[in-house]
Amino acid sequence: MYSVKQITHPSYGVIVAIEHDISSGYVNPYQAMQNVSKLIRIIKESGSKKVRVFIDEKVMTFKQAEQWADEEYKSLPKCDCCAAILQEDLFTHNLSVNRFCSQKCADQDYVSRTDKLMEEEDIECF
Repeated sequence: MYSVKQITHPSYGVIVAIEHDISSGYVNPYQAMQNVSKLIRIIKESGSKKVRVFIDEKVMTFKQAEQWADEEYKSLPKCDCCAAILQEDLFTHNLSVNRFCSQKCADQDYVSRTDKLMEEEDIECF
């Protein structure tokens, strides 16, 4: 998860920081970037001419921060059924080592695997 806040940096002036925050915040980096965009617009409307983004100990332009969000999203673990970003609670079943975001996704995968096994057994019987 990610949190977004406005900070005054001694060298760069006003910056908007994205920080990794386990306890609260935005679930994915795209949501964090939407909030960064809103904050930058508000800061610029109040008179600041240049606002930078601070992520992972680096000062970035908004374009660089968007690239970071793309790479960060790709690196996040996702549900093997629906591709949602995995949170703290993970689900699985005894026919797979895959991880799922919910019991519903785990159950869907279980049913799919058992159906496939049943079809394979039917084919072998003929």
